[in-house]
Amino acid sequence: MKRKLLAALMLVAFAFAVSASAQESISKRKTCEMSAASDDAEENLATGEMYFDQQLELCYHQYLNGSGRYQITGLRFPTFGLPVNVIIDSAYLQFFSMAEGDSPSNLTIRGEASVDSAPFTSAAHNISSRPKTSASTLWAAPEWTGWGEQGLAQRSSDVSAIVKEIVAQNGFTSESPITLFLQGEGTRIAYPFDNDPFRAPKLIINYHLPNGTSNTAPYRDRYSNFFPLGTSLSSSGLGQLSSLGEYNIFKQLTAEYEMKWDTVQPQYNSFAFDKADLIANYARNNTIKMSGHTFVGRNSNPDWLFQDGPDGAISPAILSSRLMNHIDKMVQRYGDVVDNWDVVNEAISDSSDPNKIYKDESEGSQWWGVFGSPEFIKLAFQYTAEANARYGRNSLLFYSDSGASDPEKLDKMLAMVDYLRANNQQIDGIGIHGHWILNKLPISQIKAAFDKIIAKGLLIKISELDMSIWNIHYNDENPDYQPPLTEEAKQEQAYYYQELFDLFREYKDHIHNVTFWGISDNNSWLNYDWNTWDLLPVGQRDAPLLFDENSTPKSAFYSIMDFDSGTSSNQPPTAVLSLDVTSGNAPLTVAFDGSQSSDADGSIVEYSWNFGDGSSAAGASASVSHVYQAAGSYTAQLTVRDNFGSTGTASAAVTVEPNPSYVVHVHNIAMSVVSVNKNKNAAQAIVTVQNTLGDPIEGVTVAGAWSGIVSGSISGATDSNGAVTFSSNTTRKTGTVTFTVNDLSKTDYQYDSGSNLMTSASVTIK
Repeated sequence: MKRKLLAALMLVAFAFAVSASAQESISKRKTCEMSAASDDAEENLATGEMYFDQQLELCYHQYLNGSGRYQITGLRFPTFGLPVNVIIDSAYLQFFSMAEGDSPSNLTIRGEASVDSAPFTSAAHNISSRPKTSASTLWAAPEWTGWGEQGLAQRSSDVSAIVKEIVAQNGFTSESPITLFLQGEGTRIAYPFDNDPFRAPKLIINYHLPNGTSNTAPYRDRYSNFFPLGTSLSSSGLGQLSSLGEYNIFKQLTAEYEMKWDTVQPQYNSFAFDKADLIANYARNNTIKMSGHTFVGRNSNPDWLFQDGPDGAISPAILSSRLMNHIDKMVQRYGDVVDNWDVVNEAISDSSDPNKIYKDESEGSQWWGVFGSPEFIKLAFQYTAEANARYGRNSLLFYSDSGASDPEKLDKMLAMVDYLRANNQQIDGIGIHGHWILNKLPISQIKAAFDKIIAKGLLIKISELDMSIWNIHYNDENPDYQPPLTEEAKQEQAYYYQELFDLFREYKDHIHNVTFWGISDNNSWLNYDWNTWDLLPVGQRDAPLLFDENSTPKSAFYSIMDFDSGTSSNQPPTAVLSLDVTSGNAPLTVAFDGSQSSDADGSIVEYSWNFGDGSSAAGASASVSHVYQAAGSYTAQLTVRDNFGSTGTASAAVTVEPNPSYVVHVHNIAMSVVSVNKNKNAAQAIVTVQNTLGDPIEGVTVAGAWSGIVSGSISGATDSNGAVTFSSNTTRKTGTVTFTVNDLSKTDYQYDSGSNLMTSASVTIK
């Protein structure tokens, strides 16, 4: 950025800038963008001829030979996108310069006095003949110093009076288009739409909400109706969460590095869970969920992972085995608190070649180097789904990467989704890293990416969100020094965050969570030397997050917390529990159904069952069956949890009566003396077991004990006649021997000792 532009930045004043202490009714922004080639055009005022070309001449254009044409330029923004009751503070046109050294220009800006502003056509007088607003704005545009610049210095004068007149028309809605016209003298060349919303002219509207409509709920609860806000952190950063106090908005945690291979398994099959355990236990203790990061990644892999044998080479089979073992251990240990896994991270190629879908060795993928195909991606999703099933987990499976907002790269990701589905593998969503740069990515491009992901039937999560402001806050003549962060730069970042979260809330039904990559500017990865991971000097640091280096909320924090309070309170889900039977004999099988449960403003993501007999189940299944083995009265309870974390419960009573066929008792104990030889005798006990209907029962384990002149415990199973024979130790003594039945046991059967005809019997050895 040139010195002149920096000076201009310092001079621009925001009448409604947000101070660090502001909390409610702050200034907000809406950026209106073009969507079609017919949204911008020029008209020759002498002939009425229309121009749709590769440059947009905003005023009189001086040809190289000295001639020129007087013209009027039209800019159409198809969707206003704001409720009509907001209070508009200011509005500007912002351009992307297409020429260097454009001289100062004088322009008059007017709007179209029509609700139904049509696209431009090639017909004569298609701009000049349209009805104009009475409101107008004069713009003395300064010199644009370089090609490709976009920002405060490329903004027009305030056009809010024009916008307000258009909005005040009867019939105008937030979906109505707005058109503005520019006519003047001088040379001023900007990019047209040309299917590139980043470089196209924009209409920027600053506004605030009417009094009483701002969300005033505690900060931590403001997104309970939308999606969890999360942060990445290390185990050493857990204390910082507590230090945020009322500003701790994070209900989803991601271990930045401490669940990756080189931390968790630094040596082959030797796991170091201590750091990951600290984060997971914090989440468990605070009843919040985690995103698991990650099983297959481009980096953070230990050296041993891709080595085997003396020559270091490794086969796909061995690497597959290591991958399966690693995933199994992680899902078993953390699957209760991790509700989604970044199964694979950064495996899609950044190449401009649309046919190169996956990163190979040339882009640093050691996984591809071993497999030579995307087989490792399929296996990772397969092993994770299998581990989920093995340990009763219901964690969602995501692919996560940067560049998902780039249409070409996103197409590659969705091709990978098709590959996984063709191989019958589960994939639930796409994680978008969201390492965005201020003024470098139009909101419409992110929205378009959302629509393509949703069309595939996938969820979205913003997995690594930050907003670099380096591009508007540096000195290219002395790159090792940054001036103090200006209020203008902070406000621009706040506006961009606010517009992002306006979009996120619009797509709340499709977004699983939004996670910031770091808590505060002080621990952002952007403030570290990427070669040594040493913290950069103060003058070289970025400021990409919601909290500054002192963990104090910035304007960006308040910008995403201020929105219409009418959508701020989550309605808890309603649990509806039905049973196919409510009573019967044991063992009683009951089918529970919670599918009629509902959530008015979200979706149910978990059904938890407590059957009242000490057993339970949890997961995404709305219907389960349970077998009550023993007679008794039970209260079964269903708890449903929605995607905002709210819960609802429903209960039902189950009465289980004893089943005569499955209730067993000791029918008889027949005692006798068995002569072993002339000097020794033994006692014999024949135990007969029946059910309460009098049927002999086979396979009942009888546990008993001898007492008297012989002793000892003994057990055995009944035969088809319901009998089992026991013999005592031999003895030369004379006296009484007693056999006592202590227990009867058989799967699905109940021992009713109260119905026993006999529990013990005796015999005398003479």
